[in-house]
Amino acid sequence: WNSIFSPNLAWRLNSHFGVDVSVPAYIYLDTFPNISLTAKPLYVRRPEKGAWGDTVLNFEYDTPVHRSIYSGIFSLGLPSGNAHYGIGAAQVTYSFNNWLEREMGRFTPNVALGYGNTSTLVNQGILRDYVAVGPMAHFQAGSTFALTRSISFNAAAYEELPLAKNIIYSTSGKGKKAVT
Repeated sequence: WNSIFSPNLAWRLNSHFGVDVSVPAYIYLDTFPNISLTAKPLYVRRPEKGAWGDTVLNFEYDTPVHRSIYSGIFSLGLPSGNAHYGIGAAQVTYSFNNWLEREMGRFTPNVALGYGNTSTLVNQGILRDYVAVGPMAHFQAGSTFALTRSISFNAAAYEELPLAKNIIYSTSGKGKKAVT
């Protein structure tokens, strides 16, 4: 369980280019550190307060393509988060994502394809209790449906595919080893 506050500072350079930076702050975070000094690990729940995640820099390029909108997003993660808590990658990470959407009345279908070396820089709306570091591809397909002028429903299928053996940093081993 955690509560997160993620301030974001964005600057739109023109109608095509934008830059933003964010640093997630975990106000409350459940961790399960190994407190045993013997070979047999003993993981005990220990809540943490005021932990920082990795700083993220996003560089985005948007352009219309026929009646669709294309976004190319390059993200750079800086190792400011705590890897022992599962909220940091312990190294500089990157991701490149291609996003294409087309508005068709009330429906706006979208598709995304990308590549990077961490699980945290893409689809940050999905809450995970781990950070994976290593080469991986990511895919998404979904649609937004406008219910009213200001309310919409969004659904998507998402997959992240590791391309090699990755290192996993986790807040909880769920009864097993916590950091791999």
